[in-house]
Amino acid sequence: MISTRRGQSILYYQLSGIVTQDNNYCWSVNPAQEVIPEIVREVYDSPLAKLSSYYLECLSKDMDSGISCYASNRYGSPDYGQLSKLPQFSDATNDIYNNQDARNALRKVLGDKNRLVLQLGYLVNLRKVVARTEFYVVEPLLLIPYVTETLGGNNSPTLSNEIPHLNYEAISKITGLDKNELFEEVFSLSEELGLNNPIEDQPEFEEIASRPQIA
Repeated sequence: MISTRRGQSILYYQLSGIVTQDNNYCWSVNPAQEVIPEIVREVYDSPLAKLSSYYLECLSKDMDSGISCYASNRYGSPDYGQLSKLPQFSDATNDIYNNQDARNALRKVLGDKNRLVLQLGYLVNLRKVVARTEFYVVEPLLLIPYVTETLGGNNSPTLSNEIPHLNYEAISKITGLDKNELFEEVFSLSEELGLNNPIEDQPEFEEIASRPQIA
């Protein structure tokens, strides 16, 4: 099995300009590249390249997913709660969740744990939408999931040890890029922020959030 990073490297760097991904997430050789140098042909036809293509197609479909919610809800509490501090910097963790919106968000997740996941979103983009009416949408840029088992009872909600990940939907709305371009942008941004580093070299969350690429 190969890593996602290796697959991305092959398709977006070694084969850049030689292969193209269509709207059905399928990769093909560009028509202008009928005569492919032997070394490139070997890379493209190798099991590694084919497996990389499969994984990248799966990841491309994830580009349709993301997290956003209405800034306000006329029918009740919004689907998020604002915290006074990041959990990493709070001495009394339970206190930062002691507001009505945060408690309601916790209850919603606990009521449907098979379908909902609670995540910490940081560096929030507030996007104005004008349709029949005017409203705002909250779109966090960085996401870290909570450990579901710590959300109930007298437990203190605890963040998982997972690497923070970028919210595809927010990046897409901010940049206006299409899926292929968005994939490259997210991969490039992840590299710049150190999100693709080995576990032992991962930057701290606050360090990621303060970097100029994301701030």
